[in-house]
Amino acid sequence: MACGDGSQINIWEGKWIPASHNLKILTPRGQNLLSTVDELINPITGRWDEDLIKDIFWSVDVHRILQIPLVQGREDGVAWHYNRNGYFSVGSAYHTQWLHKFGANELIQQAGSAGDE
Repeated sequence: MACGDGSQINIWEGKWIPASHNLKILTPRGQNLLSTVDELINPITGRWDEDLIKDIFWSVDVHRILQIPLVQGREDGVAWHYNRNGYFSVGSAYHTQWLHKFGANELIQQAGSAGDE
């Protein structure tokens, strides 16, 4: 899961929604031109642009987004989420980092080798 100012987090593909099962937005992108989370923040107040968010997203996403605290002046970084039992551990952090680094490659390799059989 990402944390920071949102300038490097893709709204539609990034894992930045803490209460979501896959940490992603549920609302489909459609024709929306916004791409990074920082575009959802009012540059004058430094707070979520609630009207914009309510216009773009389904209510479940609106609620989840508005619950995320904003921290100004901090670049994006990786943060870990708790495991399926609701606990954070070194093991869950390791597993999350491993999936982040190798997970997609492993799935691609498995799909490729299945086609070779």
